[in-house]
Amino acid sequence: MSSTHRAKVALQITAASMLVLSCSSESGSVLPLSVVDTTELAADAALPVDDSRGEDTMRLRDAGRALRDGGVVPVIPAPGEQSSPSDVVFGGERPATLQVPTSYDPATPIPLLLILHGYSRKPAYVIPVFQMESFHEDLGVLTIAPQGLQNPMGAHYWNGSPACCDSWGSGVDDVAYLSALIESIQSKYNVDSRRIYAIGHSNGAFMAHTLACERPDLLAGIVSVAGAANPSCIPKGPVSVVHAHATGDDIVWYNGGMLNGAVYPGAEATVAYWAEANGCSPESEVVGPLDFNYFAPGAESMISRHLGCPEGGSVELWTEPDGPHTPRLPVDFYFKWWEWMSAHSKPE
Repeated sequence: MSSTHRAKVALQITAASMLVLSCSSESGSVLPLSVVDTTELAADAALPVDDSRGEDTMRLRDAGRALRDGGVVPVIPAPGEQSSPSDVVFGGERPATLQVPTSYDPATPIPLLLILHGYSRKPAYVIPVFQMESFHEDLGVLTIAPQGLQNPMGAHYWNGSPACCDSWGSGVDDVAYLSALIESIQSKYNVDSRRIYAIGHSNGAFMAHTLACERPDLLAGIVSVAGAANPSCIPKGPVSVVHAHATGDDIVWYNGGMLNGAVYPGAEATVAYWAEANGCSPESEVVGPLDFNYFAPGAESMISRHLGCPEGGSVELWTEPDGPHTPRLPVDFYFKWWEWMSAHSKPE
């Protein structure tokens, strides 16, 4: 990393610790997606919203840690400095780097997490947004962040459902690609088959739902943030699901909408879809508050859970009031992701 880069990052982190960032890159107008054509969707994808928010989230979190740890400002590695010698590339024509914790012991089964980006020209934004930079090392989990195909507008996308986001009709089978990715990792590492998860944002959340629907034999659970279930897919088995969504999301609407001429369900309909598929009760209960927003005081969000779900088929809805499409998570929220995942392994 150059000294210029280090100085720039340190300055940005210091500023982040004192200011509430406005994410001014969102000043471009966002078109409603209840009625949208591919041109509008491409225009939305071209907005640098995800990328800037990812950088802001990373800097805010590290600034918060600096304050917590006595004012020592950490240096954020430049792109390309995240890998270690133990990392292995998988994915064939769409290569992705597996992050391997130094604690990995081939004699001990290890969990695996797929990290799925949204519709973006810079898909790596999802790593800081979800706080995944050191997830593998801190929690002893294999992680991999594959990339969807790139469309003519330069955006990477997943064919996650009829609604999102294969706007150009490539017909790519991303379920097959991700399934093969998991299986290839299993062939080289001692992956715990009861603890394989996927977390996705936006288009990546659509993809996580469809992957879970078609390959419940592979996944123990998914975390979906600002996406929706795929109503054209009939789940082949139970999978534990967390669906997190902000009521103020103006990209993928909380109450559902339409993309590419296809209707996508809202947040409550998404968890109802999984509750029915998993054999849960249609009734749910509030089980606690949740701090899901760095900028909001206290625990502003709410967790509700469907009743009567079988083991391996838990269904939860995390609702953030008035929040944005891309989450601005509290410091060290990635421990919360793992708290949920580790509590939801496949039944033996």
